[in-house]
Amino acid sequence: MKICYIFTGVYQAEFTGQPAVGLLLIDHIDKKGNQTYLISNYLSPSGYFYENGNSNLLLKGPNTLGTYLKSTRRILKYLEEIKPDILHVRGLLMVIYVWVLNKLFMQYPLVISIFETPEHLHFLYRRLISFCINRAEIAFVPSNFVKKQFMKSGALSEKILVRHTELENKFLSNPKVRLATDTDIVFFGDSTKERGFDVIYKLAKKLKKANFKVLIRWEGENCKSEHRKIKKLKNVRMWHYPYKESLEKILSKTKLVVLPFRYMGMRPPISLLESMALGKCVITSDMGGNEELIKHGENGFIYSFSDLDRVSEKIKFLLNHDEVRNSIGQEAKRTIKGRYSPEEYDKINNYYSYITENFYERRMFDSVGGKYVSSKEVSLAKRMLCPRENDYILDVGTGSGRFAREIVMSSKARVMGIDPDRKILREGEMLRSIFLTGEENKRYKCILHDGHRLPFADGEFSKVFSFRSLKYYRDPWRGIDEMIRVLRADGELVLEITSNLSWESLVNLFLSKAESKRERKVTHFWEKRMRSFNLHAVKNYLSARNMILIEEKPLHKIPPRLFTKLNNQLTNRVLDVLDKILIKTTPNFLFSKSIILKYRKL
Repeated sequence: MKICYIFTGVYQAEFTGQPAVGLLLIDHIDKKGNQTYLISNYLSPSGYFYENGNSNLLLKGPNTLGTYLKSTRRILKYLEEIKPDILHVRGLLMVIYVWVLNKLFMQYPLVISIFETPEHLHFLYRRLISFCINRAEIAFVPSNFVKKQFMKSGALSEKILVRHTELENKFLSNPKVRLATDTDIVFFGDSTKERGFDVIYKLAKKLKKANFKVLIRWEGENCKSEHRKIKKLKNVRMWHYPYKESLEKILSKTKLVVLPFRYMGMRPPISLLESMALGKCVITSDMGGNEELIKHGENGFIYSFSDLDRVSEKIKFLLNHDEVRNSIGQEAKRTIKGRYSPEEYDKINNYYSYITENFYERRMFDSVGGKYVSSKEVSLAKRMLCPRENDYILDVGTGSGRFAREIVMSSKARVMGIDPDRKILREGEMLRSIFLTGEENKRYKCILHDGHRLPFADGEFSKVFSFRSLKYYRDPWRGIDEMIRVLRADGELVLEITSNLSWESLVNLFLSKAESKRERKVTHFWEKRMRSFNLHAVKNYLSARNMILIEEKPLHKIPPRLFTKLNNQLTNRVLDVLDKILIKTTPNFLFSKSIILKYRKL
């Protein structure tokens, strides 16, 4: 694959977060055998340049939109030359510009990464970014806090994935040599009120017996007085970037890290992640998003810093109790190890494959209308299945795992998936690596097998589930018998059937003629044939086999194809209202695309 990354300020990657995180991703994706390209900017020829073996486009100019607007023609020419499979844009500054450019001139698949919280932006700017997110392939953000901020501005939850990719490997590897501590407290950041530098000055002045190491990257205008005064304190050593030692070495030799941030663009702050990754006990602020990472008193401490006496007492206690401090630091390290790993980069790389290889789920459900249809199906199926912690569920015709993934993500149930299509199972394996955690993956296993003869013992499963599957069986009645056989006594069967009285079935003759006039691309063998069912015949068949009907629900009185064809949030809502009216005013079997039956085995 060819992936072209676009973000500002690559020359700043050595000492600031956003460009450094961008290069981390490029480095990992490049190692996967992809061709990576970069569009960015620099200030002077003597500044920092990035080379990755390819011909990158580096524009001279500051980190402003004007730099890119003036170079639009060069950017378009460059993209025409390299012809990337995917454009991956990073940062608030660039999202709208690249989306418009791509929409008007290029039409490449667009992926977005945003590591900054949009809290400080004007409402209209936030809405514009959310608009772009909803029309891109996907957006990656570093935390649920950032995701929620964009959702408040209209971004769709399913269009945003949380990926933890901010840490360099050196912070995740285990140091072999333990260094003796030489500092009580470390602060690193900028000498600004936004970073809480005034708080650090007050703490250093109050805790005269504690020695501080204050690491400054940039000096700010609003803390000049504190910056001048803190130099006079005998218990403070101040270093300016570049530091005399590596940051990881400095942090390794300190007891406590204090980060009283009032505002940081990136959430969570990389400085917080780096400190926790090295097993340091951190005292930080109640800035939004920090609570997502830190559990107060377990793996760190969160304070508002309005009561410095209280914070000072806690610092004194921790400095005098090594065992408590080290225990909290180790828990912090476990927290980071549990979230941050190279697998997070693999998930992004696999999403590129999901886009470029045109997976079944993407073709069927990745549009605005398709996602609406899919979420409706999954929500109803999950409600009827009602998965619980001790359930062992068989998903017959699991396909790419659209339903099974939601089951394991929303419950503690175990799921066994079975499907006869090797290609779609491979797609499902890729999607599991994208969407599921390691623990969730352990609870969802898949095998290649035909549903006419299930390779399981009698009564092995507490629940059996089958959706969009029975219509492809050569002998659906034998398939139903097999589902009943592997279901334990008192177990539940949730079965979806395609009704022979749906809108599509009623006008099937006309649809078939229209379909035959044009070539239809068939990717999976089972797409060539499908059948519909008489509801009463299926119910009679199940009743004759000691199955008791518990619940019956119609689905899609309005054809799903209308949602995907119109593909608009407003029309989704209008069609859904019509769907609910038809559900209330017509029998279940009439017009419904699908009918979901829930049975209990006697």
